[in-house]
Amino acid sequence: MAILICAACGGRLQETGAAIHTAHFDAQGNLTLGEPDYYCRWCARLLEQWQAQQSKSWLRTGRAAPAVRRAEEIRLVVSGLYHLQPDDLLSRSRRQNVSCARMVAITLAHRLTGLSTVAVGKLFERDHSTVIHALQVTARRAQEQPQFGAKLARLEADLRTRARVQDDPGAQEEYA
Repeated sequence: MAILICAACGGRLQETGAAIHTAHFDAQGNLTLGEPDYYCRWCARLLEQWQAQQSKSWLRTGRAAPAVRRAEEIRLVVSGLYHLQPDDLLSRSRRQNVSCARMVAITLAHRLTGLSTVAVGKLFERDHSTVIHALQVTARRAQEQPQFGAKLARLEADLRTRARVQDDPGAQEEYA
């Protein structure tokens, strides 16, 4: 029986640790998997958290960066409208005012940025199925409650106008 050593801390593993393939991009930009390294449970959990954080950073630096900045602006505007902190929309809270604001922000981010449900889910630290559910609930609520639908439409129009002004500084005179 081979003795396994944690690749991060150097500690001896009592049982088979988590085998994690290290992934990296080569010179051509292709994702390649390295040999598996073994990690103790503690180091594996830290590595997974770090990888989750890194997976969000691709959105901020790649081709999707303008859409991500727009989604972050949407999050700020919606949180202010509902008198919440922007981080409340990323929390695990199930309070009605937080979840309603989160669903509105997710819906507007999906409509206004053109990002996929998976990408929007990563921005809001949610699964893509949660994004789909938010889209359905918001659409149903807008249909059933005309006042909410009008508020959502006004907010969407305002955010579209803001995006136009930011993209075209000459349009600022029209907006003012």
